[in-house]
Amino acid sequence: MFKIYCAGFDVFHTSAKEIASQQKNVCNILNFEALTPTDNELNTSEEIFCNNIRMINQCDCVVANINEFKGKDMDSGTAFEIGYAYAQNIPIFGYINDKRSLIEKNRNSRITVVDNKIYKLEDFDLPVNLMIAQSCQKIIQGTFTDCMVNCVIPYFRNVPLTRKEKE
Repeated sequence: MFKIYCAGFDVFHTSAKEIASQQKNVCNILNFEALTPTDNELNTSEEIFCNNIRMINQCDCVVANINEFKGKDMDSGTAFEIGYAYAQNIPIFGYINDKRSLIEKNRNSRITVVDNKIYKLEDFDLPVNLMIAQSCQKIIQGTFTDCMVNCVIPYFRNVPLTRKEKE
């Protein structure tokens, strides 16, 4: 059974355990195993960090919630997990509610103002920063379930289940 690491800011939701349980149920129905940051009761930042890295190392792909969190951009922890997975050659699939380009989301303006300073926006017709978009095998507009059905299942359809268990 292929293992999926579920990345995203859902871990901060007041119903994080229920959301993780739903993700696990979706994965089980589709014959995958979900690994989520809520799987273990950990107390220190070091324990959480090491555990999440361990789970990413064990997974066969990452499914990431790349929606905006606390502002106009995605969760920085999720961005790190995507970068780490990419560096480990682990495929990444992202899901987002609004797949319009950054320019379109900014009312078709190619600039943004932050703290009274003007910055140019990337103009690559991507829904997120190019470093995230280029790290992902595919980004879809939809939910975790949509991503599993439309990205993960087709990706693993022709991948033999003979991988060596990762520690």
